[in-house]
Amino acid sequence: MRPIVSRVLLQLALFVFHGAVLASICLSETLTKHDSTSAATEIRIDPAAASGGTDAMLFDSIVYIPLETNEHSAFSIISQMEVTNSYYIILDGGMNSLFFFNRDGSFSHKIDKNNKNEPFKSVNRFTVDRFGNIVSFKDFMTSYAYTFGLDGGFIDVTESDSTVSFRDFTLFNEFRICYHPRYSTSDDDRARFENIARYDTTTGELLGAYLPVDSTLKSINLFGVPKYFYSSGEKRLLFTQPYDYTIYEFDANAVPHERFKIILPLLNTLPSDFLTNPIYYGKWRDYLSASRSVIYSIREVYLSGDWLSFYTSPSIQGSAFLYNLATYEVFNLKETEDSALGLPVTEHGKFVLAVDEGALISEVSFLALKRRYEETPRSTRKNLFPEHLNVLMESEAHNPILRLSYLKQ
Repeated sequence: MRPIVSRVLLQLALFVFHGAVLASICLSETLTKHDSTSAATEIRIDPAAASGGTDAMLFDSIVYIPLETNEHSAFSIISQMEVTNSYYIILDGGMNSLFFFNRDGSFSHKIDKNNKNEPFKSVNRFTVDRFGNIVSFKDFMTSYAYTFGLDGGFIDVTESDSTVSFRDFTLFNEFRICYHPRYSTSDDDRARFENIARYDTTTGELLGAYLPVDSTLKSINLFGVPKYFYSSGEKRLLFTQPYDYTIYEFDANAVPHERFKIILPLLNTLPSDFLTNPIYYGKWRDYLSASRSVIYSIREVYLSGDWLSFYTSPSIQGSAFLYNLATYEVFNLKETEDSALGLPVTEHGKFVLAVDEGALISEVSFLALKRRYEETPRSTRKNLFPEHLNVLMESEAHNPILRLSYLKQ
């Protein structure tokens, strides 16, 4: 464990000196395709026209995992979830805490801001190194970055230069990948005008920089999104950035390639010169606020077989969507009912949390479950839900229930 930890900490200390993040968003130029012979796949989608499917049409089976609820494990919202072989790791951004649940839903442990090892102030996203069995995050109210073992044990905290920060980072195949949308100067010329930087976790060496940006753009302070990297299992990592309708995938060497280009209806599409035309300068936020049908981000993207799930900002119909790459059908998951519960696969304003072993993972709120139960005539309540969910109805409060919807492949 120690050699892995040492190299991660060395890399963490080194990489923060490689790029300052301005509060800016830059539109990427063309990047290499998703392999040496194929062009990025164009996907034409009209989210507003998507209808609901049926669970029998989309899924082979659905499994429900209640998350144990007690004084130590109770949380309010799922801000982010990552899946490992042993845990569902859930971030409640309001509580600034990471909760670790075993794969059967039983509570294991948590890391909170008042932990006895090293208190922190704020965490709004985290990353998991599945090879080194660590979790890392930056305290977004300070200049400190923290590393804990997946068992909850504190490993280290490092402080970066006060002038240096980053938008997001992730750990993948023993590489560290950093996202810092910018066009500012850098000590390393290779990372000067790129949005993605790839580092060696052993030495901290910068191995490459990708997604070149237009260096003539002025500083642009626009809307961001909660997350940029999306893991669809241990061997698949996707990336999206605002104001760019491309979904990128990283190969085994953590090099990004264009995988999908999303083509939206004109009503939902930003002007192609939105970030460069002087007529928009200084009016970007006003434009986006006034044009609520215009999508500026494709996010929460997960891939499993022929299925691609995604969410949009701003939200269209308050729904997550599921697209079939083979049949070209798109489904509104808020309008797709889980027949066992009589509730939508994703609730209004909720997105798919993760993909694991062919299953879309979404949440069922306890309040929605309880309401459905209480609205059902007493004579039929006993057979309303699976037995392990029926027993929850005796509780006044409970953590969300995870729904694992196994996709037809």
